[in-house]
Amino acid sequence: MLLDIEFAALTHTLKFVILFQFDLVGLCDEEGARFATTLIGSKVLANALALG
Repeated sequence: MLLDIEFAALTHTLKFVILFQFDLVGLCDEEGARFATTLIGSKVLANALALG
């Protein structure tokens, strides 16, 4: 995650034009403490969460 933020800051500072959009997504694994499965957020993002 820190590399992504540094990349965004550096391109802004140097006024470097990138020809694509990039999104920063922060996920954490706190769901495992409350639910039976872990990494719910990343599975949803990757469209790999089995419902049912």
